Parts: sequence; structure tokens; C-alpha cells
Amino acid sequence: MSERAQEDPVSELMHEFLTAWEEGDAAKAASFYTSDGVYMPPHHPAVVGRDAIEEFHRSTMEKLRPRWRVKREEVLREGDLIVERGSGSVSIRPEGEEPTEDVGKYVIVCVRDSDGRWRIKWDIDNSDVGSRGVRVDRA
Repeated sequence: MSERAQEDPVSELMHEFLTAWEEGDAAKAASFYTSDGVYMPPHHPAVVGRDAIEEFHRSTMEKLRPRWRVKREEVLREGDLIVERGSGSVSIRPEGEEPTEDVGKYVIVCVRDSDGRWRIKWDIDNSDVGSRGVRVDRA
């Protein structure tokens, strides 16, 4: 593990995770989750387990061809637990359709797995855009 990765393992993990998305590699993206990881996407029930997450990501990659941009806003670390909160946007580019942009936020909870690698245990993201495509701003 590089010195940078030892100091900030989630930054390295997120970089590799997003690279897997850019490459359309669902198996690689899913490998960053614990075997019992939970992905909680917007407008969908929780996806539980690495295999189910891989299938969900594969379907998303094939149908929507997303391109993510994320901005880390806060990181909390305590021992073998790291929580990252951030915001971002995604360009959704279904084949044959005009691309659309969505903005939102996320939280990931990472743990050090039994093999010593940092992995995503819980991953939730949600949209700031309402169901009719209107950005929801509340005071």
C-alpha cells in the first residue's frame, strides 16, 4: 500500500472505484464492497451482498452509462472504520437518448476487511432533483 493510501485509504479506494465505473467494470467496482456490503441507491430497495451489487452495477452501467464526479466534504475515522460524506453529479447517457445530469450527495462507510483491505460496508447516494426533474431546495 502506498504511503498516501495508508494516510487516506478511502481517497485511494474511491479513485479506484470510480475508475472501475469509468471503465464499465462492474466486477471490479463490486470488489470494493465487503461480501455483505449494502448499496442503497435512490428510488430502489437496498442491494445486499457483493454479488447482488455487481449485478446491479452491471445493469446500471449498461443501461445508463453514467459518468460520476464526486467531491469529498467530510471524513471521520476511528480505528478500522471510516465514514465519508460528499456531494457530486452524474451524467446519465442512455444509448439513443439525450444525456441528463443529476446532482446529489452520498455517504459511504468503510471498514478494514479481514484481509486488511479497506472496503465499502454501506453506500448510500440520493438525488437533489425531485421525481419530476426539479431540483428540490429546502430552507
